[in-house]
Amino acid sequence: MDSLSILRDYVEGRMSHPEWLDWWALHSGDVEAQLGRFAFLKIKKRGFSGALSILEEAGVQLVPASGFCNSCGEPLFKAVPGVTTAEEIRAFASLSKIGEADEIVESGWIHPGEYCPNGCTIVLHSYRRA
Repeated sequence: MDSLSILRDYVEGRMSHPEWLDWWALHSGDVEAQLGRFAFLKIKKRGFSGALSILEEAGVQLVPASGFCNSCGEPLFKAVPGVTTAEEIRAFASLSKIGEADEIVESGWIHPGEYCPNGCTIVLHSYRRA
């Protein structure tokens, strides 16, 4: 098993975040043995961004998956005016760990942007009126 190829699959989106967590639980010791303690700790502490960093340092050519949190690897929720419904916003907020989730559930509104369900990443967007 080549740890770098597994890391690449994760960073490029061929491995889902739950699959990654299962794999990591079983093989983190192998990663440490193959790549060293520093790489192990970087991935353990920084998750997706740590894996990306290790691959870049190793010179692996890759195209990181977009739409995922760089910290934890979870898919980002995208709120787009006129596209994302209040029901979708309420469903996301009720299951997420973002701040002010109760207010978002009540109002059905969230600022346009991308949100990690774990609260790690928030990228706000501004739109100009047509």
